[in-house]
Amino acid sequence: MKFICSVLTAMLLLSAALFCEAGTILVATSEYPPFCGSCLLHNGFFNHVVKRSFESEGINVKYEYYPWARAFKLASTGVVPAVSYIYNTRERRENYLMSDLIIYEEIDFLLLSPTKLKGNNLKEALKGLTVGLTGDYSQPEQFMKLVEENEVDCEYAKTDRLNVGKLLKSRVDAVLINRNVGKHILEKYFPGRADEVYFDKRFSFKQQGVLGFPIHRPASPYLVDKFNKGLRRIKESGEFDKMYRSFLDGAYSECR
Repeated sequence: MKFICSVLTAMLLLSAALFCEAGTILVATSEYPPFCGSCLLHNGFFNHVVKRSFESEGINVKYEYYPWARAFKLASTGVVPAVSYIYNTRERRENYLMSDLIIYEEIDFLLLSPTKLKGNNLKEALKGLTVGLTGDYSQPEQFMKLVEENEVDCEYAKTDRLNVGKLLKSRVDAVLINRNVGKHILEKYFPGRADEVYFDKRFSFKQQGVLGFPIHRPASPYLVDKFNKGLRRIKESGEFDKMYRSFLDGAYSECR
């Protein structure tokens, strides 16, 4: 029986390998400028890296856009082979195999300018404040531990844009948000109001942005290996650095 199972698994992996080498991998994603976006240059910086990494291994990439919750559901259940992108957290590792690190993300508290986070630790700094969070996102584990212990008050919104709007209307005291995403939202949807807020870097979090593959999908180990090889190739060639410099210059921030 063990032999039969091993043979079947090997056949599935071989079939997946042959298919991917000859065809296209479907990747679930969502709108998250400047990292992912259907109207952005190359579908955003992160999706551009994913596409070029696979292409360097002879695999084409097709993106399908969903709300984040739907994208995660389709990927975690194995309906689609990968999701772009996720943070490498304990929660996500229960359902996904993680690619090598693509980019570190800076997650900060965005506050109205007169507000200052005080105290010697995160618990003290957030005492008495209501923090806006975006549903379906993976939040920093250190912060979520305080939430689970009822040490922090939070309010959830459907999008980062809604959360920034709530902050500007003083409906929340702070918003936990990716710094680059927050800057993009302020520039695009709230022009002229960037001076009213600031990103507190004292209690900043680093998240590992990676490509996620369903942990129970037989082809996932093969696809992780192919992707990681491609990622290493574009980094060694200097192509990744070129894309990253374009990212910092705002090339992926505006719709085409």
